[in-house]
Amino acid sequence: MLTRVEPDARFVVDGSGEPIHYDKLLIAVGAQPKPALDGAISFGGSADAPAVTQALADSARLAFVLPSASGWALPIYELAIMAATELRNRGREPRITVVTPESAPLAAFGAEAGAAISALLAERGIALRTHAGRRGR
Repeated sequence: MLTRVEPDARFVVDGSGEPIHYDKLLIAVGAQPKPALDGAISFGGSADAPAVTQALADSARLAFVLPSASGWALPIYELAIMAATELRNRGREPRITVVTPESAPLAAFGAEAGAAISALLAERGIALRTHAGRRGR
């Protein structure tokens, strides 16, 4: 949590009183995770980790879905990669698919970022479906 912004000095102060220096500051406020689909786990952070842990215990066949291209996409890829690693550590072969409306993973960050994430997914045996939810594709 931030307690103070010092724009002239280009730093913010966190809840413990520590300054954090920056070149550019972007603060996203008001975001509230909302369930995207009944019966699905909506991951909004560490409070939802037990549900993901239970899903890994229940099955090795999982879909990680980004419901909107306007959302922050990075966590879906992180979760899928961590889940595949955890399942393999448990001696189970993951059957994971990432589903995204993006044209490529992390498309907003350019082709290089998309290629890097695509390679990481492929190395871990994670399937990728892009253009999800778009008609005529």
